[in-house]
Amino acid sequence: METVYLVDGSSFLYRFYFAMKGLSYNGFPTSSIFGFAKLLLDIENLHPSYIGFFFDTKAKTFREDMLESYKKNRPKTPDDLLVQIEPSKKLIEAFGITIIELDGFEADDLIATYAEKLKENHKITIIASDKDLFQLVDKNILLYDPVKKITYDREGVFKKLGCYPEQVADYLALVGDSIDNIPGVKSIGPKTAASLLLKFGSIEGILKHIDKLPPKTKKALENEPNIELYRKLTTVDRNAPIEVDLNLLKKKEPDYNKIREIFMEFGFKSLLKALPNNPKTAPIPIDQSIIFPKDNTAYIYKNSKTSPIILGDINEEINCVYDFKKLDRLGITFKHYPFDIKLACYLINADSKGNPFDCFDLIDTNLSKTIASLNKPEEIYAVSCKPLKEIIEKRNLTYLLSDVETPLSVILNEMEKRGILIDSDHLIKLKNEFENTLAQIEEKIYAIAQEKFNINSTKELQRILFEKLKIKPIKKTKTGYSTDSESLSILSEKYEIAALLINYRTITKVITTYIVPFLEKIDNSGRIHTTFNQTLTATGRLSSSNPNLQNLPAGDDEIHAGIRKAVIAPDGYKLICSDYSQIELRVLAHMSKDPALIEIFNNNQDIHTQTAVKLFGVHPGMVDHNLRRMAKTINFGILYGMGYVSLAKTLSISKDKAKAIIETYFNRFSKVKEYIENTISFATKKGYVETLFGRRRYLLNINSKNKRMAEFEKRAAVNTTIQGTAADIIKIAMVKLHKKLKDFDAYMVLQVHDELLIEAKDSIAEEIASVVKETMESVVDFDVPLKTNTKIASNWYDAK
Repeated sequence: METVYLVDGSSFLYRFYFAMKGLSYNGFPTSSIFGFAKLLLDIENLHPSYIGFFFDTKAKTFREDMLESYKKNRPKTPDDLLVQIEPSKKLIEAFGITIIELDGFEADDLIATYAEKLKENHKITIIASDKDLFQLVDKNILLYDPVKKITYDREGVFKKLGCYPEQVADYLALVGDSIDNIPGVKSIGPKTAASLLLKFGSIEGILKHIDKLPPKTKKALENEPNIELYRKLTTVDRNAPIEVDLNLLKKKEPDYNKIREIFMEFGFKSLLKALPNNPKTAPIPIDQSIIFPKDNTAYIYKNSKTSPIILGDINEEINCVYDFKKLDRLGITFKHYPFDIKLACYLINADSKGNPFDCFDLIDTNLSKTIASLNKPEEIYAVSCKPLKEIIEKRNLTYLLSDVETPLSVILNEMEKRGILIDSDHLIKLKNEFENTLAQIEEKIYAIAQEKFNINSTKELQRILFEKLKIKPIKKTKTGYSTDSESLSILSEKYEIAALLINYRTITKVITTYIVPFLEKIDNSGRIHTTFNQTLTATGRLSSSNPNLQNLPAGDDEIHAGIRKAVIAPDGYKLICSDYSQIELRVLAHMSKDPALIEIFNNNQDIHTQTAVKLFGVHPGMVDHNLRRMAKTINFGILYGMGYVSLAKTLSISKDKAKAIIETYFNRFSKVKEYIENTISFATKKGYVETLFGRRRYLLNINSKNKRMAEFEKRAAVNTTIQGTAADIIKIAMVKLHKKLKDFDAYMVLQVHDELLIEAKDSIAEEIASVVKETMESVVDFDVPLKTNTKIASNWYDAK
């Protein structure tokens, strides 16, 4: 039987957007378009005869008639995603594929209808990432996730969810679906739902034997009257009113000229080589004896999981590598650090994220075209190596590449392999406590509202707060009066229910964003191993993923403190936490040469207290917590380009007063104003800015006619020079510290922005703390001293 491919376009539209958020070309967002381009090229390799892409429409669906709050908690589709929808669809059609939509029905329903009608005489492969579609899998229907590259059959669904396809709707009804705003049954999670369905078969079976259930589960089910409604919402409609026409799915020949045109329009030069009959641009002559070893042969190290990544002979001289960190992870060692193409591209143009195509696009158009014409990675690396070396040397970036970024990639690999130790018992206890607290908060909210309602539903909240309780709203949005955190924070000063809602959301976020993902990621040794991303951010900062440890909550309150308490030292060791104190303001003082700022830091005075003194004309002894907080907001607000309107809103003061404060600030710290103006002027003329060490970020929209976009890039220009320099400083410190720790039983395990976490043997913890502090504080010679807060403890919170 011939295979028919049914693709869930809507889910990929969002998935690609968030997976590669921030990807752009000449100022136009391209993450979703690029994701579809790669997906379509992969699909083309399958040589499908029949295929269709299915999308949702903007029209209201039948599920919204069943439950008003259905999908209502979804934020408004971002503008930078909306503008990518039509280009994505044009690209799909250029590949000869039909797009199918129907008002009132979701893409899932249309896929289900087509699959149901065609499965008797055809094999069906659903290409999707949405777990709702698992319920369609049967003997003739498979689901393929192209991102994870996994094909799910009946047993595959069971392995993934713990239930079979025919139980998926029941499973989703029990556990809920936060994306679609389906609450599910409170306190029934994935494992409980799967075990109940395995034992009783369905929701009907579970309810029939409800007296046999544990008391907590029984109570939860008895208190959820909408379980059947939830199942109707999670069940795909296999009978949507649409004509199933196989001829409509007949794959046409791709229009490669149109595809090539779209790829060039959005900067997808790296994908051009995958297209047939790609017209070759005359390549720039290459001096083979620079590029290759003496016998003119390129030796390429290959691994089943990676593309070719070495130029040169492993046993002889290595000329260039792409992604040295990968090689280190593979156990390949070198006598000296090789030239890393990926890191070089990132230093030359941070927005390239290490990609030679995007790096050369702004520097050498001819070379960019030459690279776009090449088909093999080794050819691309060979052409890139020499000009990259020349640019690195010309811009005086050799130190940053050879002595900082390249050795840092080895250090990050070691940190990833070691990981951080997690107290799972503490997290589980914390999760249970938080869930109990949530239950208590819910009851208080229901008592004030005098009814039970869906707290996570914006529509329901609006009804309760502004209609039933007659609370005066703060602001209005397109969907009604706002219930966002800013509005609730203002309302909480007068209304208990608003304060309870803030607390409810905070605890829920901590559970879903940190506790649950942490528990899922812990390995057999009790550790979590994040991946440090060295070439992703525009400022030079490191980021981390799977899980993201850069955004761990730093608050001192009980809710946030519990997460850091879960990061612990192994038996016989201590954790040393060393955090740069106000590093960005110290960088600003040095780079602006502002005498008032320099004096404050050189006199070892508190910057925020002294700022309050200069702004509000009070004696230092009169600066209370509130005045210092205001001064701190102003200091960092100025640093990040906050205008008087935002400052007024943040400090809850009038716009006139905010404007006066900013004017006073710039009078007191006049060199800061001069530095900001000079930086913006430079960026406006040159189209880029650089950190103190030469790392470059291009700002292509700083002269845009779009005022909002231009203002954003002006703020980014100043922020990049300060934050980027601070990022360089801690990277230099990490490299220097790594050398000093080699002879000790001590290991860097985590870096979060301006903070380092080190595991050290008990007996040497004090000595290592001194080494860490001295290294971090002496890493650069500035006009002001660098200071760190360095502490020793058994868990991260106490060391912080």
